[in-house]
Amino acid sequence: MIKLTKPIEYKGNKILALEIIEQREGQVCESGWEHTEFVINESYEDFMAKYLELEWNTSSMNRPIWSHLKLRLADNMQLKLHKLNVLESIRLDKENNQ
Repeated sequence: MIKLTKPIEYKGNKILALEIIEQREGQVCESGWEHTEFVINESYEDFMAKYLELEWNTSSMNRPIWSHLKLRLADNMQLKLHKLNVLESIRLDKENNQ
């Protein structure tokens, strides 16, 4: 995790951190670009309702920490949408595992 000292601002949005993840033991990834993640400012249900034609994977939507929606874009490529940014999720994860 790289927390930026100065956020990157783009079209009114701020990127606070960059996350570089290595493969888990036994995990096989076809490319280094397996997924991308974004934070949304509305409920998952409201967001999905805008794009009913898409096949959302909601299996991680109700997690207490690290909840997200997933959308498969291509083989070995997906989009993940979160309600909390990665820094907030890490903070909550640490609080709950102490």
